[in-house]
Amino acid sequence: IIYAALAWTAASIAMNAGTTSGTSATADIMKEDGGRLLIGAVGLAIAITGIVLAWRGWTTKFEEKLKTEEMSSTTYSVVRALGRVGYLARGAVFFLFGVLVIYAAVTFTPKNASGIDEALQEVVQAPAGPALLTIVALGLIAFGIYSCTEARYHRPEPE
Repeated sequence: IIYAALAWTAASIAMNAGTTSGTSATADIMKEDGGRLLIGAVGLAIAITGIVLAWRGWTTKFEEKLKTEEMSSTTYSVVRALGRVGYLARGAVFFLFGVLVIYAAVTFTPKNASGIDEALQEVVQAPAGPALLTIVALGLIAFGIYSCTEARYHRPEPE
């Protein structure tokens, strides 16, 4: 449900369905005392999560959750590739979102009340924005397929 909501939000922004009038919830929080610091800290936590996710993909640390001994060599190769690409894409999304949150907190001015939604609009409008979004989308699709295989080959955690 959470991923569906995020996907819907991203699609709305990408298709310019969102409005630019009014203020965002992020902007409203940043108007309060300590709000910018709070939003910046949340952005930092999200960016660090992105780094950790990408690291898990790069090092194939995600394989610890899998019963790789039950996979054929072909299945193992495919699952490993999907996991790497998927975790790297997921990490990139989290990191980018965290950086956008930090950027929104640092550059916020109440008279120009904008938040994360405005920062995302800037990414979409960048020259390579659509291509980057396509690459990330394909990576997230890979993560979705990997997640299905993880459900099949999941190694229960020791109690």
